[in-house]
Amino acid sequence: MVREEEVTSFALSRYANDTEVGKSLALNGFGIRCSDSIMKLQECKPRKLYNSNITFMELRNDEKRLILDLRLGLTKHLLEPPVYFPTHIGNYMEWFSKENIRVFAAGISGEIIGFISTQDEGETFISETACMKNICGAFVKKEFRGKNVADDLLFYVCGVYEREEQNILAWIARL
Repeated sequence: MVREEEVTSFALSRYANDTEVGKSLALNGFGIRCSDSIMKLQECKPRKLYNSNITFMELRNDEKRLILDLRLGLTKHLLEPPVYFPTHIGNYMEWFSKENIRVFAAGISGEIIGFISTQDEGETFISETACMKNICGAFVKKEFRGKNVADDLLFYVCGVYEREEQNILAWIARL
């Protein structure tokens, strides 16, 4: 267990339009991620969806490629100030073939408008536990932002993982 006096935190700031400093800081390992947050699935209380006209699904195998334009939109968004999270575009297509990444999508009228991708591995030692899932990407088309699409999609993802956990516990109980 880590004691409070053993935890250190620091922050570096820069002007959003100073791309040279942003690139230097990012490539040298300072602030090369957006944010970390931990939420217990039990805190994801059952509720009605905000958008009853949106469908949610998990994309598997080659279906992951249905979010190509959204994933590229996320990559471009993360390159802009104030975030500046550089990604080697050569690795872009490789991401879709990774089996350890799960992709969940939101759709309306047959069009995918947002996604959340998850994986077991995270970027820090804190998330190196079997009972933790890590969001490794999330994006909603600009015209659907501010309409709770991401909230509903996150609620859907939490529900999927909660059901899977309950199924595993039921299976173990039968042993």
